[in-house]
Amino acid sequence: MKKRFTNNKNGTVTDNKTGLMWLKNPRDYNKGHVRNWKDAVAGCKKFKFAGYKDWRLPTVHELFSIVDFTKTKFPLADKIFTFGDRHWFWSATKYVPGNTNAVIVGFNGGNVANFDKTSACFVRPVRGGKK
Repeated sequence: MKKRFTNNKNGTVTDNKTGLMWLKNPRDYNKGHVRNWKDAVAGCKKFKFAGYKDWRLPTVHELFSIVDFTKTKFPLADKIFTFGDRHWFWSATKYVPGNTNAVIVGFNGGNVANFDKTSACFVRPVRGGKK
């Protein structure tokens, strides 16, 4: 049986189930500083890492795909990921109704919430995916 995640040994992790490539440690993006939503979206589009330049902000469903809901402490789906427990991360998913909030995911139990886009959260860029 093939492992779910592959450490690409270049600071990225590939999810063999979804085809998504994740930044292993979000601190490699803007040194781990929090960003508002607009800066997170724009920053991911300009981000270059491990020879790739097609990074983007993940959707809420993509972020959920790396949450292991059976864990309560550090619920990332595999120990291959670093830095994430107890932190909130932006998704590209806008919160409806209105256009002032976006959906965030907390890797402190897989919580989901919405947050004003002018507020600051962490970013875990992603690229690819199965079409």
